[in-house]
Amino acid sequence: MFIIVRYGDDSQLLCNINCRSRVLYESIKDRCECQTEDVIDLADETGTLKNLSDRPIQQYALEYLTSRASYILMKVKKSEDALGVESKSYEPLLRGIQENNPDFMAKVYNKKINPDVTQSAPTRVTSSLPSKQPIKSSKTSRSQTKAAPSNARLNVGGKGKRLH
Repeated sequence: MFIIVRYGDDSQLLCNINCRSRVLYESIKDRCECQTEDVIDLADETGTLKNLSDRPIQQYALEYLTSRASYILMKVKKSEDALGVESKSYEPLLRGIQENNPDFMAKVYNKKINPDVTQSAPTRVTSSLPSKQPIKSSKTSRSQTKAAPSNARLNVGGKGKRLH
């Protein structure tokens, strides 16, 4: 039983959901290189949040995540108003989600889909993902590239293959 977590520049992470929620949560944060202080969540393609950080520690992820489904990694930003009322805002950590699925954030903030959402949808979500690095030209000088040693092996499927 596994899920696919989509994040970054259309990166995909395969995760086992036959584990406790906290184990899955920490694994995703670590493998997707999130900051220690970041709070994350998952949303399915319909915008339904899975509330990973609010799940009981003993609950297994397979109880609320669908095996073989694809989920979008979300960053949760918590804030308090002057009265001490906590609110959450959500930011997708998958670049281009708004271009490919323009209604996605409206669905995330839809009270019928996610009744626990406390804020209204932002007018425009700006991603905290680093900007795309320019692709280097394939015509690089020999001094700019490092060649693999002649005895280097490429690990493919657990079997070392010699590079030529």
